[in-house]
Amino acid sequence: MIPKKWKRHVFKFLLGYLVWTIFLMVYYGTLVLLIPGLIGILIAYGIGTVIFWITKKIIVPFFRYIQVQHEYKRWRKKKEGESRIVEWDDRKNEK
Repeated sequence: MIPKKWKRHVFKFLLGYLVWTIFLMVYYGTLVLLIPGLIGILIAYGIGTVIFWITKKIIVPFFRYIQVQHEYKRWRKKKEGESRIVEWDDRKNEK
């Protein structure tokens, strides 16, 4: 088994390897089975690291922002709905 502290590095490499292989398949138009040498390993690990960085710094905060905005809108609707009900009840009691 892979030591726990190496799992992220292995995952980055495999992710980069997958992206790099797909890029080569699209570029050459054929299935390229890449047996990486040292340079190939570094390229694949670099691609995986860049994808991790983009995901961590850009994509995750963007979706968190959308989620917070959505929850805020739901909270506002609920709050406005409750205040409308209270106002309606007050009017009903006044008559």
